[in-house]
Amino acid sequence: MENQNIGEKLFWSVFRNKYLNKIIFKRSDFKLNSYTFYEINNVEWIISNKHFSLLREKVMRNDRNLNFRFIDLSDPIFAFFKDDYEFYYNLFKNYGNNEYISKLTLSDLEFYSQINDNVALLKILIDKSKDYINLKLFYKFICIGAINSSIYLYNNYFKDYLINNQPKSTNELWYETIGYSSELNPKFNYRKKGFYNHEAYYKKVEFYVNFISKSIPQYSKLLNNTYEIELQMTHFNNPIIFDLSIHKQKLKHLIVYCKTIILLLLVNQTELNYSKDDIIEMEQLNQWEIQFTNSELNTNVSSFSFKNEKVKRLFKMMLPFCGNRILVNKIKNDELSEKDSFLIYQTKYNGKMDHASKKEFLPIAFGFYDRVSSEFNCQRLFTNPFEFCMNDRTDRIIPFFKDAIKDQLDPSIESSLKLSKINLINIAMVINDFEILQMVHNQLYNNNKSYDNNDEFYLDEKCYSDELDSRIFDFVIYKISEKSRLNILNVIDRYYNLANHFKNNYPIDYKNSILHYRFYLNPNLKSKLLPNYYSNKFMFENYKDFVDNVNQVQIRLPQFIYYHVYNAFKIRPLLTYKNSDNGFEVEIKPTQYTLIDVNIVNGSVASQLNWVMNNRIQDINDGTLQITYDKILLTQYLRNNIEETILNDIDNYQHQSVEPTILKCLLQEIAKRGDIKTIEFLIDQFKNNQQFFDYIISLSKSFALSPYIYQIDFYNYLNKTSSKCCK
Repeated sequence: MENQNIGEKLFWSVFRNKYLNKIIFKRSDFKLNSYTFYEINNVEWIISNKHFSLLREKVMRNDRNLNFRFIDLSDPIFAFFKDDYEFYYNLFKNYGNNEYISKLTLSDLEFYSQINDNVALLKILIDKSKDYINLKLFYKFICIGAINSSIYLYNNYFKDYLINNQPKSTNELWYETIGYSSELNPKFNYRKKGFYNHEAYYKKVEFYVNFISKSIPQYSKLLNNTYEIELQMTHFNNPIIFDLSIHKQKLKHLIVYCKTIILLLLVNQTELNYSKDDIIEMEQLNQWEIQFTNSELNTNVSSFSFKNEKVKRLFKMMLPFCGNRILVNKIKNDELSEKDSFLIYQTKYNGKMDHASKKEFLPIAFGFYDRVSSEFNCQRLFTNPFEFCMNDRTDRIIPFFKDAIKDQLDPSIESSLKLSKINLINIAMVINDFEILQMVHNQLYNNNKSYDNNDEFYLDEKCYSDELDSRIFDFVIYKISEKSRLNILNVIDRYYNLANHFKNNYPIDYKNSILHYRFYLNPNLKSKLLPNYYSNKFMFENYKDFVDNVNQVQIRLPQFIYYHVYNAFKIRPLLTYKNSDNGFEVEIKPTQYTLIDVNIVNGSVASQLNWVMNNRIQDINDGTLQITYDKILLTQYLRNNIEETILNDIDNYQHQSVEPTILKCLLQEIAKRGDIKTIEFLIDQFKNNQQFFDYIISLSKSFALSPYIYQIDFYNYLNKTSSKCCK
């Protein structure tokens, strides 16, 4: 330890030389997590960063440095290269003996080609074993919804069989792979029983109609076969084809489901029960799909106005073919589920709410006002209150409030049956509607600025959000109680825009609320070194408001640096504090500090150190920042300044107190990148220092072959270099 301290002092004496400092600490690009083409060899990193073209190029040129360890081959590669036979051919040709690629079995290739509908990989599977192709395999591909692969298998292997053995062959294919339910047949499904893929079902039906047959078996016959999915019926006496809640579907999916119904009706019109007036033709569906905006297509059905006739017709068309397989018997007994699509359709579009629907839904969800009992849980009102009519402001939402206000003003109605004044205020805030809020307040509170105990203006925390209209905040801030106003910062600190609005427009109230602010521990931060005070952006950027003295600012500098680097919170390089005597901002000289290291990876500290070098270099020069020299070397390497750094203090490495371990972090990063140029430079600089030379060679070779790095060309270079030196 004593020798290590002496060595550190030797290097710091060079670093703090003002002339050399300008050379060594010149600003440059920081290359942490930035790599050149030749440095990148980790397939996991390549995939996670979506550099698929780079991976393809390296595979095609047989790059021996590619490291396949620690990756899950199941999705990324096989999902991206779907039609690239050449890629897979070269992958298995060039890396077939690789420890990880060689573990892929024929069963693996089958699985990955099916779940990704990968025709190219299927061809590789057939190349490896033509005996692997059989009817059961064909059924698997259809069942899972791998339609492109199914078409390939049909055209090349099973077309003649299906044609020559009709109708038995086509009926069996329908029974086993498609059927009258979007639930996947568990015999061919890799997922557990009860898994549904409604979009895949459309593709399967379309495949059957276009390639297999223009007619499908009647479902009455399906009831008596060996198909493993139990067929259940809707209250329209149709099979439950779609087990889903229509109102929760995105519009684009609803259109696909309606297209599926069209195909089914095309091949089985006699059994299915429906009204022709409710069916939308395929051509019309295709036109609507084009006419809807992308935003609309990605919107849930429940969000559309009841006046939208297109969505209404799509909803209605789905009804005879939807249900809940678990609750189908309960429906017959009038025990309705909240997911019952038929009930929602009747209530939303017919404008009526019967007794059964009130048992399952809050009337407010549809914009209907209804008197409530005193036992009603009003908290449910604050979660998406107008769920099925959020775009019916004029026709449903405003009338709801007017009816509720009318009841409130009627003294003959028992108070327990009314929605309270403050609940109406809260609901208006939750939907972020300033005009409605004004209307409710002005009619119920008569513009009073003070309230008696019975009318305490209490706002639920769910009322606040970063999207809250600032006019609403301004409207209520002096209507809530003084106690609530003092506590307001504890409620809105997580909402950056709202908290800044409060600070900028209500300075006195803001200052008072700070005195009642409760600091909290962030449970997601595992390290005791991490801050618990500035884990949200507003608190971080307004740190001076929440400290009592200069010392609190000084000791939190490492926290500021950490959150700035990793959370992109704003921080000024110069720490200041307002002088209590004259009110002027004065610079704060931090106490000695270290950087927060919460990651075993070297870059954790290097990223922070890079910021210090760019913005607070004086902390390094005067020793305020306590940092070991190995981290300096690593950071300088990542700043592309390593050669200048080594050359300027090369003589110090000859001192007996300096251990070669000072290069460990640097060598690991060099090996990770397979950086032959830099390792060549180090070898040349230390060729006359046997202790350092041997350490550089042996440790770098060890790193090069480690599972996380695996740089073969780099290792071969070191082997060749060490052999030459030994001769």
